[in-house]
Amino acid sequence: MPRGIPKSGRRDRHERWRPVAAVPEDKINHPKHYNQGKFETVEIIDDICQFYHGEEGAALGHALTYLGRAPHKGEKMQDLLKAQWWVNHLIEVAQKRNGRVDQEASES
Repeated sequence: MPRGIPKSGRRDRHERWRPVAAVPEDKINHPKHYNQGKFETVEIIDDICQFYHGEEGAALGHALTYLGRAPHKGEKMQDLLKAQWWVNHLIEVAQKRNGRVDQEASES
């Protein structure tokens, strides 16, 4: 009798091998193209974006989403260009915010 349980099957109570049912992809909560590395993309976004506020955090989150899925969804260049657009938007938002902060500091 074989030892252990191979990935391709499990033993039932009569020690016969039966196939393991394929787990369907959860396209809503955990799509495959966001789960290809050690971490799910949403975990990375949550961890990094906690240090950004408002529109900056949203822009960064969008950029990270496109970067994370680019090599896995089938439209790599399109996703990279979308990420670039969001990074440029993040820079614009940060520059405007920094301009307001710099202006407020000089008025004090």
